[in-house]
Amino acid sequence: MNNPRLSRFALLTFLLAIVLTGILYRNFLDSERANTRLDFEQAATIRINALRAEAKGTIELLRLLSAHLELVQGGTAKGFSHYTQAMLDQHPYLQAVGYNPRVTLAERHRFEQAARAELPDFTINDTLQPGSFARAEERSEYFPFLYVEPLAANKPASGFDVATETTPSPLSPRRTAMRAATDGNTIAVTSPLTLALKKTSGQTGVIVFSPLYRTGRIHAENFFGFATLVIRVSDMLLWSQRVASERGGKDVELVLQDCTGPATFAMHGSLPASLPELRREELIDIPGGRQWRVTALPVKNAFSLAPKSGALSLLAVGSALSLLLGILVQILAGRSQAIRLQVNERTADLATANDKLLQEVDRRMSSENRLRQVSALQRSVLANAGYAIVATNNEGIIQVFNPAAERILGYPAKAVINRLRPSFFHQQEGQPDEDGAHFRAIVAPLAELPAGSSFDQELTFWPHSGQPIPVKLSLSVMLDEDGKQVGYMGIAYDISSQKAAEAHITRLAHFDTLTGLPNRLQLRKELRRAIAAAKRSGQRLGVMFVDLDRFKNINDSLGHFVGDALLQSVSKRLQGCLREGDVIARMGGDEFVILLDHISTPEIGAEVAERILEQVSMPIAIQGHTLTITPSIGIALYPDDGADSDSLIQNADTAMYSAKESGRNAYCYFTRSMNERVSSRLNMESRIRHALKESLFFLDYQPQFDAITGRLTGAEALVRMRGAEGVLPPDCFIPVAEDSGLILPLGDWVLAEAARRNRAWIDAGWQPVPIAVNVSARQFEQPDFPEKVRAALARADLDPCWLDIELTESTIMQSVDKTLEALNALKLQGLRIVIDDFGTGFSSLAYLKRFPIDCLKIDRSFVEDLERGSEGNCIVQAIISLARQLSLQVVAEGVETAGQLELLQHWGCTTIQGYLLGRPMDATSFEALLERR
Repeated sequence: MNNPRLSRFALLTFLLAIVLTGILYRNFLDSERANTRLDFEQAATIRINALRAEAKGTIELLRLLSAHLELVQGGTAKGFSHYTQAMLDQHPYLQAVGYNPRVTLAERHRFEQAARAELPDFTINDTLQPGSFARAEERSEYFPFLYVEPLAANKPASGFDVATETTPSPLSPRRTAMRAATDGNTIAVTSPLTLALKKTSGQTGVIVFSPLYRTGRIHAENFFGFATLVIRVSDMLLWSQRVASERGGKDVELVLQDCTGPATFAMHGSLPASLPELRREELIDIPGGRQWRVTALPVKNAFSLAPKSGALSLLAVGSALSLLLGILVQILAGRSQAIRLQVNERTADLATANDKLLQEVDRRMSSENRLRQVSALQRSVLANAGYAIVATNNEGIIQVFNPAAERILGYPAKAVINRLRPSFFHQQEGQPDEDGAHFRAIVAPLAELPAGSSFDQELTFWPHSGQPIPVKLSLSVMLDEDGKQVGYMGIAYDISSQKAAEAHITRLAHFDTLTGLPNRLQLRKELRRAIAAAKRSGQRLGVMFVDLDRFKNINDSLGHFVGDALLQSVSKRLQGCLREGDVIARMGGDEFVILLDHISTPEIGAEVAERILEQVSMPIAIQGHTLTITPSIGIALYPDDGADSDSLIQNADTAMYSAKESGRNAYCYFTRSMNERVSSRLNMESRIRHALKESLFFLDYQPQFDAITGRLTGAEALVRMRGAEGVLPPDCFIPVAEDSGLILPLGDWVLAEAARRNRAWIDAGWQPVPIAVNVSARQFEQPDFPEKVRAALARADLDPCWLDIELTESTIMQSVDKTLEALNALKLQGLRIVIDDFGTGFSSLAYLKRFPIDCLKIDRSFVEDLERGSEGNCIVQAIISLARQLSLQVVAEGVETAGQLELLQHWGCTTIQGYLLGRPMDATSFEALLERR
């Protein structure tokens, strides 16, 4: 009768055991999954933080580059390449590092010409495709790549205008980022775009713009361009993960998206259609108001949440034990009621014990999980931190010394833990600080700070290598759970790179990159120091301004590499001529300034100058060329010639120009009369600028006649300037215009006015004659001179046969190859070439044969002596005969007497110009002469 009840009891016992086994299995499985999630979160965090740190580091690189470019105002291509080389080596995902100056439409032509001094083929263009060239259309402003590194991989980008997108919109990412950068005066990043160069075609990238401001002052009028980075995003992400894999961030892959706007742009990888349960998403804030979303996913077969062998074993063993327990109860079911009651009581006790056991198991597993998590995080932080972490007890004895500390300080942990105090590394001699006095002095500031605060300071560590390392040290107090102090913790950051960058920027700001000499800024500091010392001691000091004679000819004919090498050699020779304590600086170009400290008499300056003249003028062998260069030196003395650095440099410069005027390769002391000449020249320069602006220049025309018939055959245009004292002849203003560069706009005006006036006479119905225009050497040297002539003729609608170009012999002989190229370009337009003042310069049969010349003008100095029967008569006859043999026209200038005319006619001169037949006259008078013709 009792067997059925006993069987039901056994079944219930079995089911209870199964339930208990299931609960244990569930708890164990949850524990395993929690550990898996924790491992995944740690690995994902390491990888995402690595990407975040790489992106932040790249932005900081751009800030350093911007500071450098603002400091050097753009600098040179060579300096830019040198500065960015280390940046490119350490960050291979940078497609390009660039400098994009702001160029207005009015500045474009001059900017391109200046850029070609370093980059011969430079032109602002609108295409990045190799082999395809599209000159940039006219726009109000451009932002071309002036400097771009590495140049070999980015050659097509040279000159590319990143502002080709004319208006900011979601479809113009570059322009939108540039506007964000200038509006916010901060760094801005474009939305993802597809890179265009062949090597990186199809890759996703971004461009980072940092606005540049002159003198570092953020204001619209100081804005002069951008420092630019072009980043291959996938390569940056992969590069950032190289260290993450070593630090435990394995079996995790990242997907990167730009999620700034309503649309999401994929930048690296893609999300699966069905997202896994294990994943981690974080947002990275990017300069310019953008956000990147990073999604970490486990790689295939990693971080599985499926039950592992331990959980399955627990389930199998629990099930087997439950079955055995049920069988045992069934066997005992046949015993007496007393035994059954006893079993019931014990079963109840067992259930209670099982409940307590489950609670204890849960508690212990929870505690162990928390301990494992905390321990894992601590180990991860200590092992993976890129900075040194050192913890001590209250006595200062080291208890924790992480791997970064071992690497930075060069000592293994076992050699310092429980042995040394951190103060051991603060002293060059490496004293162990036995009594802890030095350590207590280091941590003393913490006692005055609120609880939980830290104390930061910069100091020097002396590692095992003996080479000092600058670090930033953050000190704090360690407390236990009860708030009791148990020791100290120090976190040290190696700031060697930061200090090196600061030193490098400081050197760039104060020293010349080509010669290594102090630059203009450093010179002024040295001068102020020397002047202050001389003022206290009552002694003299001297300032020498050294300029290399005709250095530009070497640069133009042999190239800038030879010119740079020559400057380096000359700088070494100059240093060898100085006394101890003297300072030499390079002001720029071929100009040097020397500070002569503590000179007892002015003659000491002359002694140094004579040594410089002797040493510098000795031949120099450079790249297969033997070169000779001479210096011109100006000397100013303190306090005689100036009481401050600016006036001393200016007066020495003035004296140097006097040395040049006296024949070069000489030195000259400053005198007060020189200031008067300088003031006069500056006044004339100002008057020329005013005359150009107010249209105070006009042209006179001196007629030219056929030597036999007296018929009008042409005229020479002569520029005049109106002033308060009347009309100024060319001798008063042309030399100043040439020295100051104002001869360029003045020459352009003369060309345009002569062409316009001749066109007006033709339109009035007068029979035209060619008008000759004098062209200065500086004007002729401009690469675009033939194009300017063509444009002037086109604006006037004048046939080129009615305009002659007059050049002196010295002008055409300065650079033979360039001269030949320019003359051929002019001849192709149909113009005539006239050589002015023939016989006074570099007269050479070779160039007469080589150059496309149409006419020779005999200088007036030969004509005025004709009636005296001097040797000049033979020269004039020879010139006329030579011209006849070469089929060239001959014009005799300065014919003022009938006797001169008769001789020239007898010798066969074709054309006469001079006061005898016609003085220079204004346009109205010359028009009357045309009418009589």
